[in-house]
Amino acid sequence: MVARIRSHADALIVGLLALMPLLWAWALRHALTYDDAYITLTYARNLALGRGFVYNGGEPYLGTTTPLLALLLGGLGRLLDTTDMYTLALGLGALAWAGSIWLAFRVGRAAVGPLAGVFAAAGLAFLRVPHFLPSEYPLLLFLSLAALLASIRHRLALAGILFGLAFLTRGDAALLAGLVGLVVWRRDRRLPWAMVLGFVLILTPWFLYAFKTFGSPLPATLGVKRAHRALGAWPHIALGAWHWLSTSPWAFQWQVGAILLGALTSVVVFARERRVWALVLPLWGGLYALAYGVLNVPFYGWYAVIPLATWAMSTGMVAAVLWASARSKQGYRVWAVALMVSLVVAGGIAIPQKIRKIQAGPNAKIAAYLQAAAWLHDHTPPDASIGFIEVGTIAYFSDRHIVDLLGLVTPGTESYLIAHDNAGLFKSLHPDYYIRNCHFDAWGMNRRVHESPFFQEAYGPVAAFPQDDRP
Repeated sequence: MVARIRSHADALIVGLLALMPLLWAWALRHALTYDDAYITLTYARNLALGRGFVYNGGEPYLGTTTPLLALLLGGLGRLLDTTDMYTLALGLGALAWAGSIWLAFRVGRAAVGPLAGVFAAAGLAFLRVPHFLPSEYPLLLFLSLAALLASIRHRLALAGILFGLAFLTRGDAALLAGLVGLVVWRRDRRLPWAMVLGFVLILTPWFLYAFKTFGSPLPATLGVKRAHRALGAWPHIALGAWHWLSTSPWAFQWQVGAILLGALTSVVVFARERRVWALVLPLWGGLYALAYGVLNVPFYGWYAVIPLATWAMSTGMVAAVLWASARSKQGYRVWAVALMVSLVVAGGIAIPQKIRKIQAGPNAKIAAYLQAAAWLHDHTPPDASIGFIEVGTIAYFSDRHIVDLLGLVTPGTESYLIAHDNAGLFKSLHPDYYIRNCHFDAWGMNRRVHESPFFQEAYGPVAAFPQDDRP
C-alpha cells in the first residue's frame, strides 16, 4: 500500500514537471527562434505549400540536419492548412520535451530506482533550454530516451526503430545507438540483430530516396561547417564553448557548473557500483561533446543541449544514489542535496531570465534582418536571389531565393571556402541582391567579397536598415 502511494506521488510530481515546457511554449508563442532553426522551418513550409523537399525552388539540396522534423512539420502544415511553421515547431518541441521528462523518470527508475527517476526528471525539467523548443533537439531527446528505455526492457526491435527515427531527426543519435548496442551485446552475450533490423527498416526508404534526390542520405552541412573553421572567422569549438558560457548569465553558469560536477560524480559512482545502464547517459553526453571536438566545427549554443540534458539527468540519478545508499556517509548526502538544490534553484532563476529576454523582442541584428526581409518581400520580384551569410531569418520572412555564401543551403561552395576564395564564390553565384552587415566587415571572408573588382563594379546600395546606429 505504501509503495503504491509513493508510486502515485512520484507520477504526480513528474506530471507536474512535464507541464513546464508547455508553459515555456505558451510564454514564447509570439517570439522568434534562432537563425539556423529557420532553415528547417523553410524546408517544412515549402513542403506544406506543395513545393517539395527543397529550400529554394531550384536544385534539391539537403541543407537541413533534421529531415524527420522537416517532414513532420511540413505534413502537419499541409494537414492543418497553415504555413506558420514556428508555432507548429514550438508546440511539437514542447510536447517532445514534456515526453522526455516523463521518459527520464522511466529510464532513471529502470536503471537505478524510483527516487532516481524523479530526480532525473527534475534535472531535465529545470534545464535552461526554452529557446531551443522549436529545434530538433526535443524530438531527438524524446526518441533517444524512448529507444534507451526499450533497450533496457529487452524490446530490441522497437529500440532499433526508435533509433532509426532518432537518426533521421539528427545523425548524432548514432552515438547513443552504438553505445546502447555495445551494452546490449554485453548483457545478452550476442549481437542485437533485432535492433539492427529495426534500424535498417526505418533508414532504408530514406536512404533510397535521399540517394536518388540529393546524391547522399547525409546532410551536406558537416563538410561545409568544417570548411567554415578553415576560414578563420570562428575559434576552435572548445574556445567557442568557453566564450559562450563565460558570457552567459550567472544563474546559467551556476547550473552548468552543478551539472558538470554531477556528471563526473555519476561516472565514478555508477562505475564503482556497476550500474551499466545508468552509465549510458553520462557517457552519451561525453561522447557527444568529444565527437564535436574531433570534428572541429564552429561552436553554436544548441550543440550543448544534448550533453547538458544527459548530464542533468545523470546528476539527478547520482544524487538519488548518494542520498538513498545504506553505505552513504553524511558528506555524501550533503553533496547530493547540494547538487540537486543547485540544479533546481539555478534553473528556476535562469529559465525565467531567458524567457523574459526573448519576450523583450529580437536583438538589434535580428530586428534589422526582419526589416530587410520585409523590404525584399515588398520590393523584389518573387524569383529574385539574395546573397548573405546568415540565411535563416532572411529566407523565411522574405520568401525569396537565398544564395548562401557559407554553403549551408547552397551547393558547390565547399571548395571555394576551403581555398578562402570568397570573392570567386560570390562571382560564381552572382546573386541579384546582396545583404551587407557592417558588423561583419572585419571578417576576412567578407572583405574579400567587398573589395573584389566584380562586387565594386556590379553592385550598389539600394536600401539600408539601422543596426546599433550602423547601416
